[in-house]
Amino acid sequence: MTSYLSREMSLNYCREMGVDYERKLTLRYVEVVHGVLHPLSPSKVSPGRLVGGVLDKDGAFVEFSATKRFSPHSFKLDIFDWFDSPAEYNDVEAVQSIENAVFLGALPNHYGHFITEGLSRLWFCMDIVPSDFNFVYISECEQSRFLEFFRLFGIPEDRLVEVVCPTRFDRLLVPEPSIRLHDYFHEGYGLAIKRICENCKPVAPSKIFLSKANSTNGRGIGELPIQRIFHDNQFSILFPEEVGIEAMVSALQACSLLVGVSGSLLHNAIFLPDGSRIVCLNRSAHFHPLQTMINRMRQIDAVYVDAFLFSSIRNFGELPCFVFPTRHLLRYFSDHSFAYSGSALVTLALFEFPSFALKYLYVEYSRLLHYLDSSPRLLPRVLSSSIRGFVQGCRRISRFLRESM
Repeated sequence: MTSYLSREMSLNYCREMGVDYERKLTLRYVEVVHGVLHPLSPSKVSPGRLVGGVLDKDGAFVEFSATKRFSPHSFKLDIFDWFDSPAEYNDVEAVQSIENAVFLGALPNHYGHFITEGLSRLWFCMDIVPSDFNFVYISECEQSRFLEFFRLFGIPEDRLVEVVCPTRFDRLLVPEPSIRLHDYFHEGYGLAIKRICENCKPVAPSKIFLSKANSTNGRGIGELPIQRIFHDNQFSILFPEEVGIEAMVSALQACSLLVGVSGSLLHNAIFLPDGSRIVCLNRSAHFHPLQTMINRMRQIDAVYVDAFLFSSIRNFGELPCFVFPTRHLLRYFSDHSFAYSGSALVTLALFEFPSFALKYLYVEYSRLLHYLDSSPRLLPRVLSSSIRGFVQGCRRISRFLRESM
């Protein structure tokens, strides 16, 4: 495979490929009799934390109902579980439900987390009759934006129930997750996603560039000039947030080559047929474990291309990333006979830097306000770190310009 990576990223790639993420042990579930499902609520004892999930009849937390999150294997991040035990709410009177129910989990409002963590318990629903159960979930939002995935899986809409107050069930089945952030995947996750895909009719085949250029919540800044090059070379541009879920999955089922910037956007590769091809444009100096898992589940032929000039550990999940037509990306274009003007592309990309700088400064300003309120003694250190990061980015841009002249 031709490498479009720096030496450092090539070493990171080897480390990432050496991690065995597949869990081969049989997935389990627990049957909770007279247990109580608590919605996500602010903790009364740990400010800033959420609590929720299932307590059994004795008030013990059912661990299978948790959404656990881990640091990547190849580098250290401070990552915490999404929510904690709701034991502090155990004295709240619960509404009684006599229905048999399956717990689908806590449904994230973030798309990338939804299609992984939010669909992680569907494996248990593969062989049960939907009419025999209600399918219950908890969420931070009144109505999840992505419930159509459950309809496409085969769960009737009238059987989906959001639990918004503590509710006691005569019988609640709680499956463990089939995929966990940065930790593991099980084949049951891939099989459940395949059932969703089977209920979406493929459209005409095409090469697709997945884009968040029209989104206000994307962290990859500078994508648009690169997107235009792909568009000019016979790629269809797909904006996942602007099309329905069924239409998006249908398009991906017919995709012959998928290209996108690294991160949750490219996790949509889980909806590709087995053996598909993708090109991942690295927006930072990291490989995403969930992407590695998805590639292995679908036996994807993946090519990684460095598309960033500078990166730090915080670019993995916090700071915006400056996506740029690096020499690695330009070499990919040349190797694949793309029609493009390198100088025009670089010039357009540089015009994106002010947008990146504004977003970077906004994120850091919000961070400084947080520390000013919670840990004022740390403020000088945090401020110094923010300034260093921004100066580093400006220096890398300047060096790139000097080397290009």
